[in-house]
Amino acid sequence: MIRVLILAFFCLLSSASSIRATTIPAANCLQPVVQAAVLLAVVADTVTIPAGNCTWSTPVTVSKGVTLQGAGQDVTVINASGTDFLLISGNGGAFRLTGMGFTGNITNGAIQADGRFSSFRMDHLKFTNLTGRSVIIGYNNTPTANPAIFGLIDHITYTNNACFPFGLHHGKDVEAWTGNDNWGTNQAVYIEDSTFTWNVSAAQLGECTLWDQEHGGRAVIRHNTIKNGTIQGHDTGSTQQSRGLRIKEMYSNTFICNLVGGTSNCGYSAMDFRGGSYLVYDNSIPLCVGGCTSGPAGWENANSTEIWRVSGTPGASEPWNFKCTSGTPLPIASDFRSHCNASPFPACGLNERVGQACSASTCPGGGCGTCVNNPTNVPAGVTVLSRIDGTGAGNYPCRDQVGRGIDSADHTTQALTPAYWWNNTDANGGNAQIMKLNVAPGETTYIQANRDVYLANTSFNGTAGVGRGPLSARPNTCTPLVGYWATDTNTLYTCTSTDTWSAYYKAFAYPHPLQTGTSAPAPPRNLRVTVQ
Repeated sequence: MIRVLILAFFCLLSSASSIRATTIPAANCLQPVVQAAVLLAVVADTVTIPAGNCTWSTPVTVSKGVTLQGAGQDVTVINASGTDFLLISGNGGAFRLTGMGFTGNITNGAIQADGRFSSFRMDHLKFTNLTGRSVIIGYNNTPTANPAIFGLIDHITYTNNACFPFGLHHGKDVEAWTGNDNWGTNQAVYIEDSTFTWNVSAAQLGECTLWDQEHGGRAVIRHNTIKNGTIQGHDTGSTQQSRGLRIKEMYSNTFICNLVGGTSNCGYSAMDFRGGSYLVYDNSIPLCVGGCTSGPAGWENANSTEIWRVSGTPGASEPWNFKCTSGTPLPIASDFRSHCNASPFPACGLNERVGQACSASTCPGGGCGTCVNNPTNVPAGVTVLSRIDGTGAGNYPCRDQVGRGIDSADHTTQALTPAYWWNNTDANGGNAQIMKLNVAPGETTYIQANRDVYLANTSFNGTAGVGRGPLSARPNTCTPLVGYWATDTNTLYTCTSTDTWSAYYKAFAYPHPLQTGTSAPAPPRNLRVTVQ
């Protein structure tokens, strides 16, 4: 009987996790007071920060899974005086930041999160006129054993009177490019139900941008309003020692162009295709005409491509010494880093060659010995490649270019994982379908329709592009890799072999489960049972 009661007691506690958690109230919103409350909290506790307008000159550091909860994004407002706000280092628990506003002069990234989390959420926050990125996730995870950070960013109100980017996500190079695509799963950073506004007279591509990714980052950007801004990514080689983005889903977003001063040109493109694979659909993007010299206001193109190593000029000013078109490079590690002969494999710059001494500027920490590329001196899962690109025309495919996915086991080749684009409409053109990908002239060898990218096709017959309609209208015959969006099942089907359709993608639950509180409860903690 006693054992039955004990088991019942455990079940009761595990089903009522909210009762176990403790609330630690900070007396005010001053940085030392908030920091002291965070230090008192343990995993699963909530630190409440009351209404107030406080200036911080030092960030608050968090090293556990807790909730930081303000009294509201307009009433708990923190102003930065030359500092970032939160440096978060997850230790495996759940983290949430909610109900606060941030403004002021920051140094790097207002909210920085590294480590590991069972869940991660930032919601109901306001960012106003910050002088740098508002959110940086996983920047310090890249050289560590921690996995990529996934989670939810929702109900954000972002406003800036200058072109500063909102967020950056660093994934994990090895796991990102050897793991499955995982379309339509929780294996991404989700940005949803938010409004991002840049009150500027001229938008700048890459600066007035909502979300950027590197090192195999995965993102889903959905159900947002984006005013005068863009969605960007980084391709492999555009940042030193960094592979590009891996996966991006972008759907049900509304782009609005209303630049200060009434000018018409919101920029070259609303979305930047810079490597990896994409699913892009149901977005509204106003396009302008005639070079945007007059109304209606909009973007010159809905999208554009860039392969940095094709369009850039290798040399002292570039992070890579070779282009995709330049033939076989010297050996390089498959995580695209040189490695020094010192533990734990600090990275040298890609401009450095075998046998060259690393310097403090190119190998963080300094004193790291000689830069080498050999199989005995690289981390687990990393191999050394004699070449990184393909053997087709112009060395097609360029490593990690648009339309490329999973690495082969030896990292020498990559799976063809095309981008799919359908039902994106021109808000200035009567919501007409946008059926063009704007490919840079020097990249037409590498990015081609019906190979690397499949675009909306209103005359779809199963041979090219992406069709759309009820499942019953899907053609019986098909050419491999073409796509069809079934409007009645909300499923993307692709042709996996001649005349054979297979389900390829279905969107992850919306709203994200972290919004609705359907994630699993935390296990009991600080539990003691005494049997007499």
